[in-house]
Amino acid sequence: MGVRARAHSSTLAVDAVRGVRRLVRVNLVRAGYQVSTASNGAEALQQAKGQQPETVVVAGGPSLTEEVVSALQSDPETEGIPVVTLEDFLHGRRPPCACKRERE
Repeated sequence: MGVRARAHSSTLAVDAVRGVRRLVRVNLVRAGYQVSTASNGAEALQQAKGQQPETVVVAGGPSLTEEVVSALQSDPETEGIPVVTLEDFLHGRRPPCACKRERE
């Protein structure tokens, strides 16, 4: 069973390794997502502020996840964006750091 996006769903894929970002991006695009990428928390914050993705997917380990979550939560414009790890995303689990994004 594959993951399918709603039409025009956007996500931000984050990993320190360029090849991993590319692999994640290709697979998310195939699943119907519009995808941008970032390599660290600061870059993720910049991308998220500009694009307001519906979700951020972190492919890296716990330290990168913590860096990304801290960066996003530090700014009122991005603090409500749900963050999932690649493992959570692939297994359909909702991680503890995901929160409901408030809509206006």
